Amino acid sequence: MIDIKFSAEKNGLRAGYPQTFNVLLRISSAESARPAEKRSALNIALVIDKSGSMAGDPLNQAKRAASMVLERLADYDRLSIVAYDQSVEVPVPSMLVSGSRLEIERAIHAIQPGGTTALFDGWNAGAQQLSRTKQKSDISRVMLLSDGCANSGLTDVGEISQFCARMADAGVSTSTYGLGLNFNEFLMAQMAEAGQGRPYYGQTADDLMDPFQEEFELFDALVARSLRLQLTPEPGVRFKVLNLYREDPDGSFILPDLAHAGEVWALLEVEVCDEAMVSQVGSSVRLLTARANFKNRDGEYVESDQAILWLDTLKQQDFARLEANPDVQSRLTEIRASQMQSE
Repeated sequence: MIDIKFSAEKNGLRAGYPQTFNVLLRISSAESARPAEKRSALNIALVIDKSGSMAGDPLNQAKRAASMVLERLADYDRLSIVAYDQSVEVPVPSMLVSGSRLEIERAIHAIQPGGTTALFDGWNAGAQQLSRTKQKSDISRVMLLSDGCANSGLTDVGEISQFCARMADAGVSTSTYGLGLNFNEFLMAQMAEAGQGRPYYGQTADDLMDPFQEEFELFDALVARSLRLQLTPEPGVRFKVLNLYREDPDGSFILPDLAHAGEVWALLEVEVCDEAMVSQVGSSVRLLTARANFKNRDGEYVESDQAILWLDTLKQQDFARLEANPDVQSRLTEIRASQMQSE
């Protein structure tokens, strides 16, 4: 199960005034100890860019990185290999790793450089491999190894990102691994963000050792996947989520996966626009209700207990004496820095 907790910028409201303030919402794992059972099975599609821009050392490094991923997989995991330039090949259709390691290794080493870069077509072929074989409890992820220089087929960043988002909603996420010094960081980062995975980069396969380790440790520790946050304001209250989280058609917000002992957070801007709500000093005002639903380790959808934001109304002088919550201020600084970086 997971816990949801609200922390307001100040632990109170000014009586008699409409007001706007920030609220930090934290979602954390309620498990006291890490489960001992084996992790969920992985269903991985390794998509390898073999275009002309990857010829030589970049492709060799990509193949080394693919071999490193294979070494990390358990026998009960599934793996497919997709290689692309202006066309797409699937040297290894999705198969169980058990009994297939040598065959997969040979297929990786046999990949040769080609022509232009149909990055979307390669990614899409990997995503389709996963869609056809994924099970309810699997963690299905495309791992794209590329310089990200799409110049054939679909190349629009926004459209490619939308496809990544749709597949993530269907249970197939995307992480990107940029290789070399000249990869398209913007495209790769947008694909990973929309695909609910993570973007990494490195000049060599050795540079990707730590990112691979980080990703597999996350797989081992996941307790909540496909995490959706539902926020319900009381009448007279409005809110805005300041993080760049996508919103589902039903109004819920798509949050990153939650690992054991980890935390997912959202910073909210809350506006109390009805003076009647805060007219009396000493009253306790209900402002927001939060609830989350997610997939647990078994792939079952679970709904969390609800959390409610209550704040007491205070006299102006008492409110002025309240100290600001440093965690809320810190997260606001992060949000502003992230917005500046995005711009």
